[in-house]
Amino acid sequence: MVSPSNPGLSSVSKRVLLFVSAPVCLALLISSGLFAQSDEWKRLSQQVQSLSQQGDYKGAIDVAQKALALAEQELEPEHPAVVVSLESLGDLYVTQGRYADAEPLYNRALAILEKAMGSDNPFVASSLNKLAGLYRKQGRYAEAEPFYQRSLLVFEKLFGPNHPQVAESLDNLAELYRAEGRYPEAEAFTTRLLFLAEKVHGPNHPKVATSSIKLADLYRARGRYSEAEPLLKRALAIREKAFGPNHPDVVVARESYVQLLRATGRETEANEVAARTKAAPATQLAKKKSGCRECRRQ
Repeated sequence: MVSPSNPGLSSVSKRVLLFVSAPVCLALLISSGLFAQSDEWKRLSQQVQSLSQQGDYKGAIDVAQKALALAEQELEPEHPAVVVSLESLGDLYVTQGRYADAEPLYNRALAILEKAMGSDNPFVASSLNKLAGLYRKQGRYAEAEPFYQRSLLVFEKLFGPNHPQVAESLDNLAELYRAEGRYPEAEAFTTRLLFLAEKVHGPNHPKVATSSIKLADLYRARGRYSEAEPLLKRALAIREKAFGPNHPDVVVARESYVQLLRATGRETEANEVAARTKAAPATQLAKKKSGCRECRRQ
């Protein structure tokens, strides 16, 4: 069994960590046998995932609690592998709005990881993101900000400025500042996010469209319509080329552009663009109700 003071991460290739998110990587380490846990714990963990996918969150929580108790029994309460069970249960509580129950689990997971692995670690950075996200959901923005900032600094230090985890951290901070009405800061991070998307994916990737829309929305909120318009036109063109004219993500971009046209008093143009959405098949418009797919992925 791997001891808590030596979790065995020195054998993990940094090249792997560059492309695998920290929570996934930690789960892979456990499933590989680096952290010795019983087949029963693995069975319970798989059952948690299955129940969650079925929407049976109450059942998933019951099993996740058993998995956590077993992990603590098989290892030690402060062992890094226990973090998987702590965060799994915490995630389930969050889906049910049980934020007060999730918070101590996330805090404990962070403390375990920091003690075992130090502060400059991708697992620690991901744990910081979880806590920040929890605070943001509750409107506790002042508490969320330093955790998001720490996470960004760690990912930049470990992976450089162009890694997907860095992009996620930039987006998290931008959304936080947007929620607080701190538009100059939100604009700065969203601008950087757009630049990163262009550099990593190329100028015509859907992620570029998503970042363009986010930046345009910030400009529009401050009445900077002339700066928002080219971003929205570009985003619409990218999505139409990538997905076709009636894809739900295209409809979202088109409606953002329509709103800008109406805000600038260009009703004729707005009606012409809006008519393209009305002409879309009903099945495509129905899918739009689930929201922008690419926006959720970025």
